[in-house]
Amino acid sequence: MSVKTLAVAIALAAAVVSGCTDSAGSPPQPDAERANSDAEGPVVGDGVRPLVLVSDFGLGLSAGWREGQADVDDAMALALALASDELEPVAVVTAFGNTVERPQATVALPRFLEAAGAEVPVLRGSPRPVPAVPVELNGSEPVDDACLTDGIAELAEVLRSLDDVAVAGIAPLSPLACLARIEPDALASITDVVALMG
Repeated sequence: MSVKTLAVAIALAAAVVSGCTDSAGSPPQPDAERANSDAEGPVVGDGVRPLVLVSDFGLGLSAGWREGQADVDDAMALALALASDELEPVAVVTAFGNTVERPQATVALPRFLEAAGAEVPVLRGSPRPVPAVPVELNGSEPVDDACLTDGIAELAEVLRSLDDVAVAGIAPLSPLACLARIEPDALASITDVVALMG
């Protein structure tokens, strides 16, 4: 294990131990700057591939729609990505899955990234499954809120600003399904999708 990986693992442990509340016992408020991608797009170093992680991150959360603590698989994947010399996380996109979607985006993920010392934008993706047939207003304007989130629009802009993007999915890939439906040109920069499901 490298020093960098160990440092990220320590930060991961600190995020778990501290829980998902501030010293007053209230959920921390999301960082406005972190919640929005840079207008000019993220900067990625030479020889490093940009990575977008689709996650139902729940580290430090409990209960939700099932009993007990949330799984740590998303946290471990993000920790490894942050420690990698070959990948540069440029966004984490939330999706519905094993945890309640809004607490991931507003509490668990920002808390983890802060503890890890990482400045990666958290984008609120699709809060529920994408319907097979889009919900439209009189057959024209899409009105289905599964895809009409600020995070999906921001993800499209991030992808348009980059080349050779890898996507790691540890949650339903509904944000990509949304892009295919409403911003299909943004998918052109994605060259690899690796997903862990089940």
